[in-house]
Amino acid sequence: MSTHALSPAVSAGPGAADFLVLRQDADTRAYRWLGVLSRHDGEFHFRYTDEAASDADLQTLPGFPDPTRQYASPNLFATFANRVMTPRRDCYQSFLDMIGLSGEDIDPFEVLARTWGTRVTDRIQVLPVPKVDAGGRLRMRFLVHGGRYVDPDAEVLGTVSAGDRLTLVREPGNPEDSLAVLVCADGSSRAVEYVLAPVAPFVHALWEQGIDPEVMAETVTMPDAPLASNQMRLPRGWRRRWVRTSTSWLP
Repeated sequence: MSTHALSPAVSAGPGAADFLVLRQDADTRAYRWLGVLSRHDGEFHFRYTDEAASDADLQTLPGFPDPTRQYASPNLFATFANRVMTPRRDCYQSFLDMIGLSGEDIDPFEVLARTWGTRVTDRIQVLPVPKVDAGGRLRMRFLVHGGRYVDPDAEVLGTVSAGDRLTLVREPGNPEDSLAVLVCADGSSRAVEYVLAPVAPFVHALWEQGIDPEVMAETVTMPDAPLASNQMRLPRGWRRRWVRTSTSWLP
């Protein structure tokens, strides 16, 4: 199974919306790239990767039983729409506040981009592909996790506010993942969290090209903050705290 889910060659142009659909193995915690969810010209599309489609033991996703078919729909497929909270929920506004959105007509793809479509009932996630903005910069938002290992009492996290610059630092000696990337308070080695595994190889690829991403905290929630929804309870202890970051770089 591949953990290198995102490579610098994968990018979405202006007006496009694309997600890599991943599944995490419950035992190894490795990620496998299953397919691509996209929206173009108002229509939603899903297809499996060639590697996944050729796997005789592939466990297909609900609603997508044929691994060789390219699916299309005018509406967001139920498998992914079910990962976006309905506005009818009493906690909907609190949920939007937590992920940094506001307004009435919220784009479900924007919600997926900020939450990765994570649910407690399975290990499917959708990873937003970086997009090129009007200034020619590649941008992406991503969650971070693992603070209980590097900042168990949230002392460093307590010093971070929305808008603060953060620094990405290699951790080659990590016994679980040699590509692990720490997220630290800007200008220091004080670790707050880890970059999620599917994003880490992409960060390393940027470093290899001499590119140092600019990272900023967008949303910070302390461990004892009440959850707006069980949808925010990420598996394997991810959600003792909630930090959503954005990063940008010039390609």
